Amino acid sequence: AAVPPAAEPAEAKNGPAKPPGQKPPQNIQDFLWNLHTLLHARGGIPIAQLKDVYLTHFGHKCAIERFLVVAEGGLLATFKRIPHIIQIDKEPDHMLRPSLPGGATREELLAEDEKYRKSLQQKMAAKAGAAKAAETPKAPSPEGPTGDKKHDNETLQRMLIQGVIRVLQNRAKEGKGPLPLADLEKEFEAAWKVPFNCQQAGERDAVQFLQKWNTKVDVYQENG
Repeated sequence: AAVPPAAEPAEAKNGPAKPPGQKPPQNIQDFLWNLHTLLHARGGIPIAQLKDVYLTHFGHKCAIERFLVVAEGGLLATFKRIPHIIQIDKEPDHMLRPSLPGGATREELLAEDEKYRKSLQQKMAAKAGAAKAAETPKAPSPEGPTGDKKHDNETLQRMLIQGVIRVLQNRAKEGKGPLPLADLEKEFEAAWKVPFNCQQAGERDAVQFLQKWNTKVDVYQENG
C-alpha cells in the first residue's frame, strides 16, 4: 500500500509558531543588561522603535515603566538619566546606542551602574552638606534664583518628584494606598538610598514642594 506523504507542520492559529522568548527581567539590573545586549545586537535603535524591537528580540514586552521613571519628557528624558548605559544621538531620530563596549560582561555593567549611582548620591550629599553648613541662609533676590543655581534647582526638583512618583507607584502595586506625608522621607530613602531633601532643591518644605507638582501628585488632609 502506498504511504501517504507526511503532513507539513501546522501553523499556530495566530500565525507561524515562534521560538520561546527570554524570561522577562525581574529587576532593574536585568533590564539594563537587556538594553545593553539589545543595542549591541542591533547596532543602534531609533527611540520610537525601541519597544517594538525589544519585543521582537526578547519575546516579551519592554516594560520600561516597571524599572525606570517615565514622566514628563517621555522616554528621551528617561534614557538621558542613564548615560552610563545608553548614549543618545541628536535629532531627528534620537538613535539609542550602547555606552559600554560590546565585550563588557554583566558584572562589569552592574559595577558601572553601582559606580554611577554612588556618584549621584555623593552629589546630593554634598549639596545637603553645603546647605547644613550655611549658618545663616541668604535672603533670595526679588527676581528669584538665576543662572546655574536655578538650573540646578530645577534639575533636583525633577529628580525628587520622579523619585516620589516611583515610591507612590510601588505602594499602589503593593496595595498600600496613599502615603502619609510623615512617612515620605523614610520610604523615599529606603527606595533610592538618598535622603529626600527638598530644601537643597530650593523649596521650604515637603508640602510646598509637592503642591508645586500638583499635576503629578495629590496632597490632601485626611478626614479634612
